[in-house]
Amino acid sequence: MVGEMYCTLAEIVGSKGGRLMKPILLPQNPHVKRGYIAVRAEEVKNANQMLYLKCSAKNLDSKNYFFGKSDPFLIISRGDVSSEQFSPVYKSEYFTKTLNCSWKPFELTVQRLCNGDYNRPIRLEVYDWNRSGNHELIGFHQTTLDELVKSGSQKSYILVNPELKKKKKSYIGSGNITIESIKVEQMHTFLEYIRGGSEVSLICAIDFTASNGDPMQPTSLHYRQPNFMNDYQRAIVTVGDILSYYDTDKKFPVYSFGAKIPPRYDVSHCFPANLNWQNPEVSGVQGILDAYNYALSQCQLYGPTNFSQVINTAAGFARTYAETTYYILLILTDGEITDMNQTIDAVVNASTLPLSIIIVGVGNADFTNMNILDADETPLVSSTGVRMSRDIVQFVPFNNYKNSHPSVLAQEVLKEIPTQFLSYMKAHRIEPKIPIQVDSFYGGASMAKLNVDQPTSSLRFNNGNTDFHSNNTNASSSSTSTSQPQVYPNVPSYPQQPPQQQPNQQPQQQYPQNTALYNQPNQQPPPQYNQSQPQYDLNGLPHYRI
Repeated sequence: MVGEMYCTLAEIVGSKGGRLMKPILLPQNPHVKRGYIAVRAEEVKNANQMLYLKCSAKNLDSKNYFFGKSDPFLIISRGDVSSEQFSPVYKSEYFTKTLNCSWKPFELTVQRLCNGDYNRPIRLEVYDWNRSGNHELIGFHQTTLDELVKSGSQKSYILVNPELKKKKKSYIGSGNITIESIKVEQMHTFLEYIRGGSEVSLICAIDFTASNGDPMQPTSLHYRQPNFMNDYQRAIVTVGDILSYYDTDKKFPVYSFGAKIPPRYDVSHCFPANLNWQNPEVSGVQGILDAYNYALSQCQLYGPTNFSQVINTAAGFARTYAETTYYILLILTDGEITDMNQTIDAVVNASTLPLSIIIVGVGNADFTNMNILDADETPLVSSTGVRMSRDIVQFVPFNNYKNSHPSVLAQEVLKEIPTQFLSYMKAHRIEPKIPIQVDSFYGGASMAKLNVDQPTSSLRFNNGNTDFHSNNTNASSSSTSTSQPQVYPNVPSYPQQPPQQQPNQQPQQQYPQNTALYNQPNQQPPPQYNQSQPQYDLNGLPHYRI
């Protein structure tokens, strides 16, 4: 064996020009490069086409003999070439007591209709609706998508009922179905936008409320120890490691909320985890972990659990860089939201921006309100009566996936992102740019000069110097804190074996509370961030410094 190369699909798709080049390595000697391999991602043809169709019917057979009418509805079915069976792929609304009707226009992907095969048989079937569910066939017309498209709009076809045709020699048909309008359009895909230079950037927000428990105690959700990630760290790595491939500069703003922060230890519901108000960005997933650890060493967990300021801050990024970057706000939290109305208003306002919100619930708290924010079935409405323009929130309870492979959690967390991304682009009529073209196998660079380990340059115009101010009104107070916070030891003693982490059983904290109850600041210097890439184990899982 010459060697092997490990990568993820996200790494290939997010690479420049949609082509990834990496060195070939031997597992037993990973420091010796044995050549390079290039991988390119391509999509299945016709998988991204949308059919827009409007149909009507007239002179239908009567199936209701008492009233002399029918209750017609339309079903479109696609054929299975091998079995000659037909499976429904679309069902319309039904009309009552009529022999002539015009159904609402609808859209259907070509892939769902005929799996991209324009010559695959499809049927336009008209049924008479019955309350019992035993609907009766009026008639159908068998055709292909190729025939429908070539015939165009205002083309009528005779509906045939095979049973009646057998019984009546004079049988002509059971009515007519007319294609009032038909159009097939190419849909733009998530991959097209990424290859055209669009960026997907992560913003991370971490819950620092006291309901997480004392970080120095093994029962805390923020408890840390060598070589053992807590649930917050695992969620950061799982989601961040995927999204980092779609951001060329690997710079991520990281915020925390619900803590008392230095120097006066006023409560803040949105503050940079690195405590740098001028530049809250860190480098890579390792930078997020370092900022998380630094914030825990400097801040005092408090509360309550408010989301609105974090969402409004992320919306500010999305509004500023709307032309180049789509943002994903990852909120990691353990508790119930206490500013639900303000959070709903913030989500509704953000639904018009290039922003998606992923909420990962850590621990065993009541996450009922998170499902309300998810809004998969009922769209959110703001306090002023404004309905959200599109669905932008996805909630995932971490406990449901904590014992699964990280890829399972990543799939659940990120499954709605492409749809939400495309819904924004479609609503704002943003076309993907021409993909970056690479002329040669080596991208125009000789093998001797090609450094595959170096990150690519940023396409964003974010200079990282924007001044971000706290929304905390107490931050400008001239008074100083009268109580001196307790200082934990800089080097806590850890048990030799990872304890069995238990969910936090403490009751909901009341505010204000004893300022010396939970984590107090260390005198650790701010973390030093770097651009180094994580090493991978044999299962392809990244190793990070925790």
